[in-house]
Amino acid sequence: MIFVLMVLDGLSPPIGLTSVTARANGTNLIMEGRYQAGAATPLLVWPRSTEPWANPCSKATDLCCLREINVKHRNDALSSVQGSACLKGLPPNLVAGSRPFVTSTATSFNAIVPILTPWVAILFLHPSPFFILDGYQAFRIDPASNVESNLVIPHNPCYSVVVPGTLASVCMQCNNKLPANARYVWTQSWYNDYTCDWQCLENYVRSDLTCEPAQRQVPLLWIIVGACAAVAILLLVIYCTLSRAHVTHVEPDEPPQHHHHHTHLRSDMIQFKDGNVLIPLRIKAK
Repeated sequence: MIFVLMVLDGLSPPIGLTSVTARANGTNLIMEGRYQAGAATPLLVWPRSTEPWANPCSKATDLCCLREINVKHRNDALSSVQGSACLKGLPPNLVAGSRPFVTSTATSFNAIVPILTPWVAILFLHPSPFFILDGYQAFRIDPASNVESNLVIPHNPCYSVVVPGTLASVCMQCNNKLPANARYVWTQSWYNDYTCDWQCLENYVRSDLTCEPAQRQVPLLWIIVGACAAVAILLLVIYCTLSRAHVTHVEPDEPPQHHHHHTHLRSDMIQFKDGNVLIPLRIKAK
């Protein structure tokens, strides 16, 4: 099981400790370990005493941290080349020469060590981009001399990210929670505590520890078209209003009245009858 996976160019094998098994023969542990180093240099580390494993390179930015390996832990091949100054380069094999009775291949090691050996650790030293990963295996011996071992490093999945300014693609192991609609991005010191930076996906914006949908932007062309349409409608309304105001309202013609001409005698005239002749007499009223 791989605890850290790293892909540098899409073709290189991943980096990580895959398994460690051991059995007891009474006085010794017969151990076999498997790993994948990719473009990194593996460095096998053993305890000097019963102290637990502590990685001196957990926050390293260069190879100077390897000086602490010789102080706190053990690797005989490293001790032979490590002085007081920082290393500029590494020996070709820091696994087989880590202590007596250790042999190795490119992807595995075999060791015969004292039965009370509490753990074995391995560092993966990568030059560019610089980082140092570690993994370790603890052992516990029960009264029946059977060996129990459990891989201590958590086996979280890794996330492939591109290192800015390079052609390298690194698969980072990230223990911090990734919000919905986000992705991890290259983090310079992610291997210190397996905490990775992240950013929101396209069309989402960061709001504290979440990614919320971004306000959808209306294309400029549609804004212009909408404004033109609004102006056209407004001008049409104004035109119709002014046209209606200038129309003269014509009342329909009244139908012609037919006057019947009848001869009426005026009421202010007195008529006297004398035989067959009517003599009108007008009296002027004062």
